[in-house]
Amino acid sequence: MSSSSITSLHNGHIMLLYESNDKRNNTTIDYINEGLKNDYFCIYASVDNDDFKGISLIDSLSSRIINYEENLQNGNLKFINFKPYYESALKGDLTLFEKLKLELEYRLYKRVSEGKK
Repeated sequence: MSSSSITSLHNGHIMLLYESNDKRNNTTIDYINEGLKNDYFCIYASVDNDDFKGISLIDSLSSRIINYEENLQNGNLKFINFKPYYESALKGDLTLFEKLKLELEYRLYKRVSEGKK
């Protein structure tokens, strides 16, 4: 993946759909690492974050993300388990999505005011 493919995604979103979890995860890692290198705020949101063949998906991906702990602590990276969001939405309750929207808007406002992407 080239850096230009990430920079063209300014304020963009990507949805990855693959037949193989390994291919999806490898592509995810590539996008996250490229985004972090370019000072982007990267979010990985999935309904299967909490259990992937008995191992946390986040744990299996974290070792391949550049400066994982530092990027989490500095607010450059966020993992979201979307399962409770979807379960709530299926019941007609969008409160979790509304709270997430407010949190992300605030985080992005802070990043922009700090000169980050």
